[in-house]
Amino acid sequence: MHASSNERRFILLTTKIGLCALLAVTSACATSQAGSTDSPPDRASPASAPAAGDDTKPAEGAGGAPAESNGAKSAQDSGQWLQKLMARELDLPSSAVEYDSGQHSGSVLSRELLKVERAEGLTYIGATLGTATPIECYIYDGAMDVASSINGVGRQVMNAVGQSHGGIEVIQPASIDAGAMGAFPFLYVTWVYRAKGSGAGPTVGILKQMAVMTDHQVTICHHNEPGYDKAFRQWMAHLATNYRNKNGSVQYRLLEVSKDEVNGSPVGLSVVRVKTDGDGDFRRETFSAFLGRRGTEVLAMDRATVEFTDADGRLISGGYFDSQGTDLSVKQVATGYEVTGKHVGKDVRFEVAADAPACTATRVERELAKMLRAPGQQTYVCHTFFSGSPDKLVEVKATEREAVNPMAFGLEMGPMSMTVFYDGPNKPVSTELQAGPATIKSVMVYREGQP
Repeated sequence: MHASSNERRFILLTTKIGLCALLAVTSACATSQAGSTDSPPDRASPASAPAAGDDTKPAEGAGGAPAESNGAKSAQDSGQWLQKLMARELDLPSSAVEYDSGQHSGSVLSRELLKVERAEGLTYIGATLGTATPIECYIYDGAMDVASSINGVGRQVMNAVGQSHGGIEVIQPASIDAGAMGAFPFLYVTWVYRAKGSGAGPTVGILKQMAVMTDHQVTICHHNEPGYDKAFRQWMAHLATNYRNKNGSVQYRLLEVSKDEVNGSPVGLSVVRVKTDGDGDFRRETFSAFLGRRGTEVLAMDRATVEFTDADGRLISGGYFDSQGTDLSVKQVATGYEVTGKHVGKDVRFEVAADAPACTATRVERELAKMLRAPGQQTYVCHTFFSGSPDKLVEVKATEREAVNPMAFGLEMGPMSMTVFYDGPNKPVSTELQAGPATIKSVMVYREGQP
């Protein structure tokens, strides 16, 4: 792990680097670009690929009868057709149906549970929403790369559609949303796709997908039918809040969920989870997932960091992972840091000398809290690694902007600068970074516990 995994998530150092890589908007954002993920997630799945539902095209000249059309539709008059279908909603049942796969259990707001199947590493659920197409879910046993996996599962579904419609010509994310349903972070994507079709010509379809994170695992569900947005969200919220794992629940000292935006449009989410052990040491986990597009190309990026610190915030060890081939561990040694693992797919092992403390989350958080409590211009300096060069230290400087906003900090890291906004000590609420024409912002949407 290079030290960007030791950064406090709320100051968004790792997250902002990731967003810059996703955007590739300025030379200051000089990290590896996120590529599209065409392959399905590397997880076990039921015997058949994710079913795409019944995508029968309405009879030629029917104009796309909304009540009958699901999945794909003739491209002729598709604008009016899509608007009409995407406005559809329905009321979900007032009572729920229970499911239990042994590893995972809970309930769904459906009149009928079509299938529950246990496979290696996951549970598959098929259930009715009350429309022509069922909802299908994959409840994975552990943590995973959320953005890359939701992208991969979506492509599986659309490839299945393409097999019966002459292949897929275009796939684009129509909308992206992120946030928290109570304590459960989610990433929600609506895809527009066009298949070659036959007879009447190309067909157009809408696929809704949502990934929800709970204590132990990630659930990815999809509904391949236009409309029913509120119903799908409500169905997913019930699934998340009524989920049970045979291993029980995890108690966190701190849980934070933030929505990440570019120019006001959501592109992903960041999650922080903090636990303490019997010795009083801290384990801090950070998960970040981003989805975007460049032309017709879908960009996906996932990052995960873990840091272990003592009660004073000193680094013990840590780990850093991203979906572009980086998997590093770091520990403090007498002269600085020892870093081992893979960086962008290449084996690395080296030591980096340091004459300043590491930017661990716990330490930075406490220093900024002190600065908020004490009036006057103050500065805190620590060291981290720029994710593009894990063998080089970069100075990070936090300065209180008392003249502009007494509850804000200016933060500089190498060529990057941003502003962190607070609503009181230990209560960060948002972070903002200007990168060329793009304004990158992270807004906290859920917080429980204390650092």
